[in-house]
Amino acid sequence: MSFPDWQIREALREKGWPENEVKKAMAQSIFSKRFSTPFFVITMIILVIIVGLTAWGAIFMLQDIHQTSVDIAELTRDYSKTERYIKTEDWKTYRNEEYGFEFKYPQDWNLREEYLSGSAVKNLSIVNSLDYNKRLRVSVNTTLEQPQSFGEVMQEKQIAIDGINTEKFLIDFLVAEGREWVVSFAGTEYFYLIYGNGYEAKEEQVFDTFLSTFKFIEPQLTEGSSTEEFCGWATEGTCSTDEDCIVGGCSNQVCQSISEEPIVTTCEYKECYNAQTFGVSCKCLSNKCQWVE
Repeated sequence: MSFPDWQIREALREKGWPENEVKKAMAQSIFSKRFSTPFFVITMIILVIIVGLTAWGAIFMLQDIHQTSVDIAELTRDYSKTERYIKTEDWKTYRNEEYGFEFKYPQDWNLREEYLSGSAVKNLSIVNSLDYNKRLRVSVNTTLEQPQSFGEVMQEKQIAIDGINTEKFLIDFLVAEGREWVVSFAGTEYFYLIYGNGYEAKEEQVFDTFLSTFKFIEPQLTEGSSTEEFCGWATEGTCSTDEDCIVGGCSNQVCQSISEEPIVTTCEYKECYNAQTFGVSCKCLSNKCQWVE
């Protein structure tokens, strides 16, 4: 049988309990009644379940965030921890004397000229023969185009091209091309745009290596211009005897080592390429293939 709280309180006072002891006894009685009810028990069980689920969800989310961080780090790993550039000893060399530049590109990639559009005076495409979706492009223009105008800028890095400070942008073209690295810079007479598709670490490594080989050269005189000097050039490839040196290039204007990959050049003939006229020969001098009088 349960008595009301006021009856219990009066009964304790009649028995001579001190007031403070009466208050303690009443508080214990109220606490026992409230927290022994089925409602309280069910509420506590629900709270324990909620706290447990919250803790489990937090642990799972932290694990997922950690794995995502690992994946991102793998895709965008810092080149300072690995080799930034690939070795280029077996890369081919392209040299354009009309517009005054040269570069190297991978041996198993193919170079071809593309159609001209806009302000471009020369467009070159270098395509991976094993994967046609992997390519590099060089565009020589009469006006400077800003890569930021092509699409959304995803990344931006400071670089240098043959001593010229510029920026490298990862552009999302928002069309079929997807994302490409783009570099824009000014030469002496022309403006250059260089593209490299693919934004994973290995593809960026190929692009950076390609950029590191881009060099400006002195443009040669055009056909019909007079010159008093031989204008062929030499790779200065290694040699032991004259037999190790051969003549290459579309107009036989290149002196190179027989151990080097064939040099790819443009096919325009100039009088200053005629080695016989200027009395020079491709020979081995100081263990380097050079034009020698």
